[in-house]
Amino acid sequence: MSRKSILILDDDYNILDALTALFEYENYSIVTLSQLYSVDIFEDICLLKPDVILLDINFGAFNGMDLCLQLKENLQTANYKIILMSAGNYEQIAFKSKCDYYIQKPFQSSTLLAKVAQLT
Repeated sequence: MSRKSILILDDDYNILDALTALFEYENYSIVTLSQLYSVDIFEDICLLKPDVILLDINFGAFNGMDLCLQLKENLQTANYKIILMSAGNYEQIAFKSKCDYYIQKPFQSSTLLAKVAQLT
């Protein structure tokens, strides 16, 4: 059985480290990105084929909700499962981006693990 994969996009290295450790412990394959300045995210996602994308809403200079909507409206990336994350309270507007789930930081690891397992 192949390992499920997760792409984590967050500009906070502490969060990237914590999520990487959490999901590697659960036997997921992890790829992280802390910036998008020199990558074509659509091409990268198509190459990586992640089972789930964890995307920070406040992702450096990018708005994660806008990026999520672009991914969901692109035929090549529309079917990827996306969980938006943020320390802010965006629950009322996050789903306008067509995300599959929204979780507010700080969150319980068990809640995130359960949701990722449900989506994969």
